[in-house]
Amino acid sequence: MSRLERLFIFLCAHIITNSLHINICARTCYMLTFLTEQIVRNGCGHRMDVPLSWLIIAICLIGSFFFSASETALSCCNRFKIQIKADNGSKIAKLLLKVCDRFDRALTAILIGNNIVAITASVVSATLFVNFILPEATYGLNKDTVSLISSICMTFLFYILGDTLPKTIAKAIPDTVSYIVVIPVYLFMILLYPIAVIFELMTKTIEKIFKVKTDDKFTEEDFENVIEKTTSDGLFEQEQTEIIQSALEFIDTNVREVLTPKKDVFALDINTLTHDKMKEILLNTNYSRIPVYDQQPDNIIGILIVKTYFKEITKNTNVSIRKILSKPYFVPNTIMIDDLFNGFKKNHSHIAIVRDKDHKMVGMVTMEDVLEELVSGIDEPNTPKEKK
Repeated sequence: MSRLERLFIFLCAHIITNSLHINICARTCYMLTFLTEQIVRNGCGHRMDVPLSWLIIAICLIGSFFFSASETALSCCNRFKIQIKADNGSKIAKLLLKVCDRFDRALTAILIGNNIVAITASVVSATLFVNFILPEATYGLNKDTVSLISSICMTFLFYILGDTLPKTIAKAIPDTVSYIVVIPVYLFMILLYPIAVIFELMTKTIEKIFKVKTDDKFTEEDFENVIEKTTSDGLFEQEQTEIIQSALEFIDTNVREVLTPKKDVFALDINTLTHDKMKEILLNTNYSRIPVYDQQPDNIIGILIVKTYFKEITKNTNVSIRKILSKPYFVPNTIMIDDLFNGFKKNHSHIAIVRDKDHKMVGMVTMEDVLEELVSGIDEPNTPKEKK
C-alpha cells in the first residue's frame, strides 16, 4: 500500500469518527488540505498561470474572511434588538431571525464553505509554489519541502487575514456584520440544504443513542449572574439591580406570602347592609373596594366598589346594593403571584378572594399587594393605601 493510499484511508476514518458532530467541517479542514498537498506532490496538480493562481488565492482569502466573520457575528448578535426591528417590519431583520433560529444549519453551511475555500487555496498555492515560486530545477528543493513551505505560508495568511481579523471585527460589531452577511449565508443554507440535513440527522441519531440531554441555553441563574456582572461593571445602578432581582423573585412567590388573612379582612353582610350603614362606613373609612358576603364570610357574593356605589346612588337613592356588586375574582391558595397578576388584568379586577381546595375563604389579595411585592415602597407620599 502506497503512502498516499494510507493517508487517504486515515483521512476517511478521521472523517467518519468526527462526523458525529456538526463541526465535522472545521475538524477535518486541515486534514483535507494536507491530503490535497499530498496529491499535488504526487503529480496530480496541473500548471496554472501565476496571475490566475494569485487571483484564486485572493478570492479564497476573501471567502474565508466572509465565512469566519459570519460564524462569529451570527453567534454573537443581539436577537432582542433584531426582534424589535423585525416587529417594525424590517424584512432583513426577519430573515436574520430566521437564520438565527436555524443556527446549526447555518453553521454547517458556513463551515463547508470555509473548507471549500481553504482546500482550493491549498491546492492552488501548492501548485504555485512547486511550479513557479520554488521550482525544483532552480532551488533544488523536493516537492515535499516546497509543499511544507506552501502550507506554512497559507496557514499563516489564512489564520491572520481569514480567521483572526474577521472574527475580531465581527465580535466588535456583531449586529452590523450579521445584517451584511445574512443574505449570502441564507443562500448557502439553501444550496447546501441536503448536506446540512444529513449532518442534523446524524447528530440527532447520536444524541438518541447516547441519551444526550441538551442543557438550557440561558437559565435564570445565568441571568442573575449577568445582572451581577453588569452591576459590578457600572452599567446598572444598585436600585435598578434590586428591581430586576425583585422581578425574578416575584415569579417564585406564592399568593399566601402576600395575602391579607381572613380574620383581618373587612367585609360586609348583604343582609344587614343598608344605605344608612354605607354612609356611616364611607364617612369613617377610606375603603375603595369592600367584599360582600351572604350570611357566612366564606360565601362572598361580590365586591362593592365605592366609586360605582356613588355613581348609582346619585341616579337612584333607593338603588339595590346587591345589583351593583361586581363579580368576585376567586383564586386558589396555590396560585403564584405572576399568574395572579395576569388574572387581575384578564378579569379587570383589583381584588381577589383566595380560597382553599374546599372553597373556604383563606384571605384576600389586592393589586397593590402584588405590586408592592415586586417593588417595595411603591406608594408616593400623601397617597392613601387601598384598604382591605
